[in-house]
Amino acid sequence: MKSTALILVMMNVVGSAANAQSAPKAAAVQMPDGAMAATPLLKDYIRRVDFDDIWQRPGLSPRDRSLVTIAIIVAQGRTNEMPFHFDLALRNGLTPRELSGVITQVGFYAGIPFATAAGEVAEQVYKKRGIKPEELSVSDTLLPLDKSADAERANGVNRSVGGFAPDLARYTNDFLFGDVWRRTDLTPRDRSLATIVTLATDDHVAQMTYHLARGKQNGLTAPQMQEVLIQLAFYAGWPRAFSALPAIEKAFAPAPAVGAKKP
Repeated sequence: MKSTALILVMMNVVGSAANAQSAPKAAAVQMPDGAMAATPLLKDYIRRVDFDDIWQRPGLSPRDRSLVTIAIIVAQGRTNEMPFHFDLALRNGLTPRELSGVITQVGFYAGIPFATAAGEVAEQVYKKRGIKPEELSVSDTLLPLDKSADAERANGVNRSVGGFAPDLARYTNDFLFGDVWRRTDLTPRDRSLATIVTLATDDHVAQMTYHLARGKQNGLTAPQMQEVLIQLAFYAGWPRAFSALPAIEKAFAPAPAVGAKKP
């Protein structure tokens, strides 16, 4: 099966020689002769704009661009693109445990069948790279809860769905937030990033408000989210990025200065 993944060589993460403090950059992508002959303009865009430009932008590290891209293609079920991007993510700095964590997190926001399909692809990538089972294991020790914030969140869930679907509220509180979100295979910041991207990819804009606020608390920044929107445009499509933009802008726009006059 031909796909973008089959016509791109792996990119290596390198530091900027001009500025030691800048984010690491990916090496230029080369395409073999004859690749994508049926769509030469698309091939040029992928090489020149996507990989030679977007993936080189310093506002989001290659590791985080891989995380965002993986969340998108797993949520969309793009199994033909996964071998390339899974391998690239490992080269860009995601650990095998983190890669599996992203797949798992996306599964609970896009649907478990998408995650199981991705897991089968990841298994083959891990075998080729000689990754051992112990590199994927996750500790049973859970991250601590902010009891006050979690109680407020749980009360919100109970108010919104607990009346008609009390067991859905229970699974949401006890399993999704009480277990999945407290696992150590991903940092809270990376878990928020994967969740926000999954919601945007599936056009669940109404669900983004809470997770954007949580992501901001977990360390995501406005410049990073601006780059996430660009990555969304290229991998989930421009309409998805434009649909997500108002919610992201509202959550991450700087607060007006005290005493500032309204225009």
